[in-house]
Parts: sequence; structure tokens; C-alpha cells
Amino acid sequence: MQKIVDYYMAPSSPWTYLGHARFGEIARRHGATVRVKPVDYGVIFPQSGGLPVGKRAPQRQAYRLAELRRWGEWLGARINIQPKHFPVNATPASCLILGAPEPARFALAGALLAAVWADQADIADRGTLARIGAQHGVADAATAINTGEAVYGAMTQEALERGVFGAPTYVVRDELFWGQDPSNSSSARSPETGSRARFEGIPIDAMATQERIFRRTDAGNDVLKSDDAAVPSDYRRLLKLINQDTHLDVVRGCLRQYPDRLIEEWLIELVELGYLDHAEPADPLDLDFTAYFAKGPAAKAEVLAEDAGKLEREAKAAGSALSRAGAFFHEERLKNRAPSPKKPEDTVVLIVEDDPDQMALADLRVSMAGYRVRIARSAAQLLEELKKDASLDILLLDVMLPDGNGFDILSKFRRHPNFALMPIVMLTSQDKVADIKKGLSLGADGYVTKPYSKSILINAVSKVLKQAVPK
Repeated sequence: MQKIVDYYMAPSSPWTYLGHARFGEIARRHGATVRVKPVDYGVIFPQSGGLPVGKRAPQRQAYRLAELRRWGEWLGARINIQPKHFPVNATPASCLILGAPEPARFALAGALLAAVWADQADIADRGTLARIGAQHGVADAATAINTGEAVYGAMTQEALERGVFGAPTYVVRDELFWGQDPSNSSSARSPETGSRARFEGIPIDAMATQERIFRRTDAGNDVLKSDDAAVPSDYRRLLKLINQDTHLDVVRGCLRQYPDRLIEEWLIELVELGYLDHAEPADPLDLDFTAYFAKGPAAKAEVLAEDAGKLEREAKAAGSALSRAGAFFHEERLKNRAPSPKKPEDTVVLIVEDDPDQMALADLRVSMAGYRVRIARSAAQLLEELKKDASLDILLLDVMLPDGNGFDILSKFRRHPNFALMPIVMLTSQDKVADIKKGLSLGADGYVTKPYSKSILINAVSKVLKQAVPK
């Protein structure tokens, strides 16, 4: 799977300048493709509640300068915190980047950032832009600027629609990271306090964990064996889950009730403590899922003793909801799932159901709501469907199948990097607490009891995908 980062930036932003080179190195190290997207923050700020520097309160302006000075010193960056040409009209420079050949855009953006903050040049000056452009393969700056002007407005609108509100912003697999988000942590240590540092640029370790395999070390095994009370339950929960080489997405899929950034911070801390080791997978996200699903029984869910009581209560509440309303949803998992950007007609729903009548009803009702439906009547047919096309948006999975068990399939999905984050709703004719508890512990996003009405089934799909209910 290709790694792509959409990089929304402004060539006049000091925080983008401080993070630009390091971000480029991280992207290079992990084989990521960076799509440089300069946008007009003069349009974005008024629509997102932000203020340009000159309109901020004096206290905030003073603190901004202090932070720039501190971070410039800490990073060893060449920076004038009050450059001669700032504020500056960044539109021509942004359009120059957009009009440049795509392979040249990242380096060109870096040169323009350095021109403002290191060299005190005026990037609104056409002569300056022509000179810098020529140094980075843009022979005709005027033509490039005209080309960029044609897409600059659309790029800014795209940024607004994706929730961008500050610079720099990085979008990785539809997850947005803003430079000033305090959860974007680097692996550096603060020069003043020694605590985990926050910097206004790419969240280094969040980026670095995107394609990582984690494994327990001997020290991690010892912690689990000893039930050391000094080790937080959040750490022990992760250590128990990582009982073999485990991809980051598997951790995210099994522990969807926790925010991704929190999971990544815990993983980083466990590596720093020596309880986990990590490495790049040999073939990132390209495992042979056919061989994987043909393997023996799926891994059982490992539940901490302190989590068992909560799981029991959740299962009882789910049983009551199923008896009363015919559906239950794991709200803690759903709140950390990004809304699907697709319309129903572009959304693929794979239904796995062995009962012919129930399958016919499910197929008809989901299709009538406008979704694209694929069907499988057994575990073997599910595997055949995945062989033909592994791209789907949600799985509606019967618990009882003629050649397998829905819980076993759920567990295998959650343990495979390609499918770990797949939304999965269990279809069942039973609402026994023990079965519900099993499904919840394995990572089910919801339950629907049979027989089910059209409204319940369609509501389940739209709720889990966070789409508007089709009319």
C-alpha cells in the first residue's frame, strides 16, 4: 500500500519552516509520498476561528516570539524570529509551488520558507521568486505562477473541507495532524525540562509508527508474568495484546476504543522503557491474506482482570439493547472511527449470511438503500470474495456459518493488517451475554439480531460508517 501524506502549508509559516526538513527526512525514511499543497490561510482563518498574527492579543504575540526563539535554539535552526519581510503576501509563492513540476515542489517550498525566515528575502517579489524558482527547475516563474493560480482556490477549498485550520497540517490516511496539536509528540526531549517535547511540525513518532511491527521483549514478558502493579494497566493491556509480531493497525483495530494518538504514545513509551521492540515489516500491508485465513483457529482475546468487570457490564447492556431494539453499537469504538467520506452508492457492503431467506432480505434492503452489495454464504465464499477484490467498506457477519464461526473470522480480521480496521457488525439470532461478551472482546463494532427490519439494518450500516441515513 502506497504511503501518502497530504502536506497543507504556507511558504510564510515559521512553524512549517522549522518542521519542513525533518518532515521530509521522515517521509523519505518511510518511503512516503508527500503531496505539497500550499493554501490560502487568509481564507481559512476567518472560517476556522483563527487570527492572523497582527490581530492576536499582545500576550499571544509575545509568547509566539518566545516559542520561536526557544525552538530555533533547540533545533539549531537558522531563524530570524522577526524577519524583515513578514507579514508577507504568500499567494505568488504558493502559486509558484503549485505550478512547479511535482517532484520539485517539496524542495522549492523549503527554499521559499528559508528565504523568509533565514535569509530575510521578500517572497512577494517576482524577481525573488524567479531566482529561487530557477534554482529548483522552474525556468519560467511567471508561467508557473499563472498555472498555480488556476488551482490555488480549489486547493484552499479542499483544505477547508478536510478540516484544515492551521499551518502546517499533515493528513495521513484521512487522519489530520496540526502543528500546534499538543498530542503531536516528537521523540526529542525538551531542553528545559527533559519531558516529552511538543513541536510545531510533523508528529515524528506518530509518523514513524505508521508502518511498524511491534514485539514484546524479554523485559515485557517479565512484566506480564509478574503483574507488576507499578506498570499501568494501559501498558499491560498493550503488552498482552502484542503476543507475537503485531502491526500497528492490528493494535488500533483491537483497541479501537482508544484514540490512535494515545495508542501511538503508549507504544512509543513502551519501546523507550524496553518492554517492546519494533521494526519495519518485510512487506508492509502486503501479506497473503488467503494463507492467513486458511490457518488454524484464531487468537483468543486477552483480557486483563481489571477489564473483565467492564466487559461483563457492557455485554449485559448490549443484551438488553438487542432484546429491546434489535441492535447494539460499541460507542467507544465508534467515537474513534473517522466518518466514511463515501456516498452510499460508492460504499461496498459485504454480507456474510448462510440462511437463504435472511440473505435475500438483507441483500434487498441494503441494495434498496443505495449501497453496493456483495454476498457470501459461508466462510469459504467470504475468502473467495476477498480473493476477487479485497476492497470493502463494512462487513455484516453472521455468527453461525456452515463451515466456520463468525467470531473466529472476526478475530482473524482484527489480527490482519489489511483488515484490522474494517468496520464489522455481527448478525445473530441469539443475545446470550456470553456470546456478546466474546464478540465485544474480539472487536465487534455492533450487533444486529435476526430477523431484522430494513430500518435497523440500514441504520446499523450508516451509524458504524458515520454516514447520513439514506432516504
